Amino acid sequence: MTNVSRRAVMIGAFATPAAAQASLAANLPTSAAPDQLASKAAEWIATDERLTALQLSWQHLETLLFAKARQMKMDCEHACQTNLPEAQAMRALDKEIEETRRRLDATAGEIRLIPATTIAGAIAKIQLGLKVQGPFDWQDHARELLEDGLAELRGLVK
Repeated sequence: MTNVSRRAVMIGAFATPAAAQASLAANLPTSAAPDQLASKAAEWIATDERLTALQLSWQHLETLLFAKARQMKMDCEHACQTNLPEAQAMRALDKEIEETRRRLDATAGEIRLIPATTIAGAIAKIQLGLKVQGPFDWQDHARELLEDGLAELRGLVK
């Protein structure tokens, strides 16, 4: 599949399960054990939400630091390199944010390789692809997660 628009992928993600739901409900694969794919996707999403909280904390510290720098008549760039408590906390958060981003990227790649064996797993893969994608340009693993999830979902409902 080349040059598939994000709109087409999202429409397919929502239309496929809705179209197949009524006629195939009795033949859908289910699992007595928790779906590994769905649980890993949920963990990824929780970690991503934690990353967002870290980023918001960093932004709050930046606001405080810049206000303090203005009062001290200090350049903002210089203030970031000082030992002011806000600057130190921002540097610590920078490291944690970057480590979390790397972990999320690696985990998304690992999850992509897990085949969906249930409808819930395929939907989780699609949801994760949309979450990885976010509102911006295509991110690593987003398109693959969406395409794989849709293909696996189609295979499950045949």
